[in-house]
Amino acid sequence: MADEPRARLARSKIDRLSPEIRNAIAEAVERGLTLDQITAHIRAMGVEVSRSGVYRHIKTYATTVDKLRQTREVAAAFADELGAVADDKSGRLLIDLLQGVVFKTLMAATEGNTEDAFDPKELMMLAAAIKSAQQARTIDIDREQKIRDDEARKAREAAAKDVDTVARQRGLPADIARQLRDAIVGGGA
Repeated sequence: MADEPRARLARSKIDRLSPEIRNAIAEAVERGLTLDQITAHIRAMGVEVSRSGVYRHIKTYATTVDKLRQTREVAAAFADELGAVADDKSGRLLIDLLQGVVFKTLMAATEGNTEDAFDPKELMMLAAAIKSAQQARTIDIDREQKIRDDEARKAREAAAKDVDTVARQRGLPADIARQLRDAIVGGGA
């Protein structure tokens, strides 16, 4: 426990370095350089860092990258589960929100911060709520489309009746009136 404040201080010293230095460390890790090579590289850039500080930073970086990968995997699993609801902008936004919550939870768990972590049950409940909301939205869209389709069908039927009435009044042959009526209601000629 006595080493914890010192470790936090050393980690925060690296974290306070410029983004260029932190990016150089990340790139060196990605290239597979050893701890000593990374430390020497950072020192060659004119920054005095301790080997242990670089190690802690690399360890935190690796943990963050791993948690981000896990977040993407969880989000992909939720997206598969939610299926078509992710196709529209609001569905995509909700899934991005869920991904953010998952990432925050994984990071909090990594840091031992249980206050900011969500219970896995809460995450599943959030995913279920998103799925339900999107399904309800889909049902509403389907219902609206059915209403529009019914109104269009009724309008075509009314127009067909008007054609029958006008055809009789004007003395058009029955086969021509039928062809016009079928063309209006979609029966073809």
